[in-house]
Amino acid sequence: MACINCNMNNKIHSQSVQLLILALTGQCNLNCSYCYASNQIQQSMPWSIAEQALQYITEYSGTPTIQFTGGEPLLAWDLLVKCVEWLEYHKFKAKLQIQTNATLLDEQKIDFIKKYQIAKLQYQIEHFVNPLTS
Repeated sequence: MACINCNMNNKIHSQSVQLLILALTGQCNLNCSYCYASNQIQQSMPWSIAEQALQYITEYSGTPTIQFTGGEPLLAWDLLVKCVEWLEYHKFKAKLQIQTNATLLDEQKIDFIKKYQIAKLQYQIEHFVNPLTS
């Protein structure tokens, strides 16, 4: 595994980790012409890779930010839930974020986001047609 911030013994300087971005899937439920996600591999991240990344970040003694992204990360909802519950089980504190187009949000997902205090929900709405100006 190649890493940034490694010393001569290939030991990770975990104190330098402040942000972990987990691209849960390359899939998206929209086809926005300006989006980088359309060029991604359309498969989801295996749990083993996500778990390895989470284990790595837990070596950091502060409170890092973990951002779930994609494609559309809500298409990999089960994996996102598993990641958040893994952090909870291991009593690891992190600032959680989801970068989403928000089209797949429903009451269940919103309740989960509130329960686990996912602090930041980033979304784009440029692709929606405004009925007031159409």
